[in-house]
Amino acid sequence: SQILALTQYTHDSYYQVVITKYGGIRTLLRAMQMYPNHETIQASICTALMQFRNKVPILQHGGIQRIFDAMRRHESSIDVQSQALCALVSLLFGSDDEAPPPHQAELDVQCETLLTTAWYTQLQQHLDQTKDMFLTFEGKQCWDKLSAECERRLTA
Repeated sequence: SQILALTQYTHDSYYQVVITKYGGIRTLLRAMQMYPNHETIQASICTALMQFRNKVPILQHGGIQRIFDAMRRHESSIDVQSQALCALVSLLFGSDDEAPPPHQAELDVQCETLLTTAWYTQLQQHLDQTKDMFLTFEGKQCWDKLSAECERRLTA
């Protein structure tokens, strides 16, 4: 599929700029809506989304909701669950090895909004049911980071 081919280029920063400039992020997120039952597409797009340095277009086009929808639809998919969690961590908190992006303030606002809604509670409930059976080691690490950061922000 062309969507899967597009996801293969997201690891390269040059192609990230090109993909973002020409609406590729919106196309990826639309594909998540168009093919909600296609496990490979959902997992591949989650993997691709975590590669982008500029997270703002992903947030602006409903990326977090698309990722969460994929998690709910594919509860027993190790790939979707793990890649989706890692994409969420990447979107909301970045990675430990990268400097804060220039759009960090917008990400912080988005993160705070999510934490004050039922979203985090829904995610917790969902993962309490699935995390032990349906996460890779990397997925479990992402969940640990996500839950620790959310708890830290909630108690701050």
